[in-house]
Amino acid sequence: MRALLLVGLLAAGCATTPPARTAPSAPALPQFTTTTTPAPERTERTVPRACAQVITDVDLDELLETRLGSGTAEVAGQPMPAIGRTARLDCYFGVPGGKREKAALVVTLAAYTDDAAAQERLDRTVADERAQGARVSEVAVGPDTGYLIEGSTRIVVARHGKVTVVVQAAQALVPGESARRVLPRVADRALTHPSG
Repeated sequence: MRALLLVGLLAAGCATTPPARTAPSAPALPQFTTTTTPAPERTERTVPRACAQVITDVDLDELLETRLGSGTAEVAGQPMPAIGRTARLDCYFGVPGGKREKAALVVTLAAYTDDAAAQERLDRTVADERAQGARVSEVAVGPDTGYLIEGSTRIVVARHGKVTVVVQAAQALVPGESARRVLPRVADRALTHPSG
């Protein structure tokens, strides 16, 4: 009888199903968050007294795709109350033999009494160039809208607040489509106050 009982228990033990196995849980993956720091807003700059404070040789070496010749010159413009201009500085780079009119690159900053006066000068410049047959198209100059003017020279004009910038380059300096890439970056750097 004990033998039958033992056989019955063994049979009962074999008939039971083993406990269900659970799949091993995957290890928890670390969560990464990406935060992008927005670019600082451009502060309105003032027209400085020297071209080295408008754009440096280091800036130009970084931004231009062609090397500039040697020689620089600067001319401080006078205020012109009739058009609301309060200050102006013309910076000439790549000046052969001291002849400013043959400069490879000219960067001009001008300040006006208010945003409206600066916009009026920008609009007038664009309209005058169009009237002379130049091709004009919009380009981004940092956070601002500027204009690429293509005629006998390549020009980018833009405004931030009450300060305008004009970047004029000889075609040999920015041939073909490089003007669309290079000149807005030069204008952006000139409009960006050294402190940000």
